[in-house]
Amino acid sequence: MLPQNLSLGMNSYSGTRSVFSKFTVFICSLNFLFAIIGYPLVMALLSPLGAGVNIDLGENAIFTYPYRAVQLLVAGLAFFLVRTRPFPKLTWSVSLLGIFWGLYFMRAFWDLFISPPYGSPYAWDFSPGKELYYICYVFLDFLPLLPILKGWEAINFEKTLKWILVFGGVGLLFSSFSMQMQIAESWSGEIGRVSATQMLHTQALGGFGCFMAIAAFWTFFNLPSFFWKVFSVFVGILAVYMMIKAGSRGPVFGFAVVVVTWFSIRNKNAAITLILGAFAVGFVLVFQDALVDLIEQISPTMAHRMRLTLEGGDTGGREALWMDYWRECLRNPIFGFQLERLGHPHCMIIDGFMMFGLLAGSIVSVLILVGLWFVISSLRRRVSDGWWILLLLASLTQVFTQSGFSKLAIQAPLLLLFILQTKIRDSSHLAVRNK
Repeated sequence: MLPQNLSLGMNSYSGTRSVFSKFTVFICSLNFLFAIIGYPLVMALLSPLGAGVNIDLGENAIFTYPYRAVQLLVAGLAFFLVRTRPFPKLTWSVSLLGIFWGLYFMRAFWDLFISPPYGSPYAWDFSPGKELYYICYVFLDFLPLLPILKGWEAINFEKTLKWILVFGGVGLLFSSFSMQMQIAESWSGEIGRVSATQMLHTQALGGFGCFMAIAAFWTFFNLPSFFWKVFSVFVGILAVYMMIKAGSRGPVFGFAVVVVTWFSIRNKNAAITLILGAFAVGFVLVFQDALVDLIEQISPTMAHRMRLTLEGGDTGGREALWMDYWRECLRNPIFGFQLERLGHPHCMIIDGFMMFGLLAGSIVSVLILVGLWFVISSLRRRVSDGWWILLLLASLTQVFTQSGFSKLAIQAPLLLLFILQTKIRDSSHLAVRNK
């Protein structure tokens, strides 16, 4: 049996502080932050500099490219600074993920340089001149994970969480100011939902608000400091406001799933959990008009989309999109028909089948199922530094309706989850945190 309240960060290993220098711990923790929530956090912090930038035309590249360069630099430093720990034995799930990345690269090279599908009706997302970008995109998320795998014990999880709260809170404030300047354009109606801020589109901003709300939620219930509890309430309120204001339904659903799952697992009485769940569903059904009216005070677009969902089961036209892509997958079951990045069906499992047929589609399906199972398993063990596992759960809620393998960096938290699996299996220094 594994001990309860496992801590897999540096606080669980008494020798870590003497083995790794403060600079190494700082760089490894920063690399971990970048892998989990770095892109939306940094773009939110840079939003005051993005006045006049049109992200729908790709003009935010003047910020995103330097950020990617810094991310790779930090990852390289973290990789070479950690010299005392070899790579752990890779689990079969990590090996599957590696195979998938290999298939992704093969498909990208074929589609972009040998047989470009530019005339295909499914290649609607392609931007000419960005062939190399599309090939390298997924590896920009993969490479920073190698030093995490190598230097897991050098990461200070509690400090990283505090960094996210502080800098994320500032980023939320900056984003709220830039939203107010675009409110007539972005939230005047459903078709006005083009970009959320000068630096983040609606899904990215909503996801950022979701992640920040989860970080605040975890802090309030797990950090003993009164200051951080109060600060987490402030950040949490601002994050929920931003999540609703962004007008994307996926992050709101993800946050709700995380909260319900966490409370359900924490409360071991199944009967009480079912009663509370039924009560929550009944409350929403009975008071849905009042709740939507309240949401409308924050975001008319979100209120409009929620009404469509609650009253008619609307999914933004995704059903027809899924059917179109799935029919094409059935016509090409062995090799698929094109790279996911060139056409987005809003379903990560379909992404795999369209990219490289049965092989890639099966790998993606297995990874998602294993990820869901291990999230629940880890939460049941009450891993004390497991705040990022809740972030993964929020990401996994979107893989069926929103995520693409390179649209949202789901591969980063997936591999991190499998790193945790490796550490639980192989580490000999796991310990119960003394509180």
